[in-house]
Amino acid sequence: MPIAHQQKEAPFRSPIDFDNNIPVHKMDGAVAGSFGQVNIEVQSKDTVIKTQWEYVSAYKDFTLKRKITGLKSNTHYVITIRGRKDNTAPISRRQKGNLRLLLWQMK
Repeated sequence: MPIAHQQKEAPFRSPIDFDNNIPVHKMDGAVAGSFGQVNIEVQSKDTVIKTQWEYVSAYKDFTLKRKITGLKSNTHYVITIRGRKDNTAPISRRQKGNLRLLLWQMK
């Protein structure tokens, strides 16, 4: 089944010359989803938080959304997302990113 872009609402400001009817595989920079498992790791110099391996599929557009708790203010984190076909397969994809979390409370 081909994946199609389905925008829920009109954006506040449309990208210049964006075609809402273009198939995802023809979008600049688009990457087709793949059935499999992913997990997320958030690591600082003294903390490692990992999610369980979970399946992603076309049903939810190959996305996984998880709430990560226990993060500290003014802390640098390295976020790693790993992917694999199933629990018997080796890790086939790994993506890393950085985050500095700044939190404050309003009184």
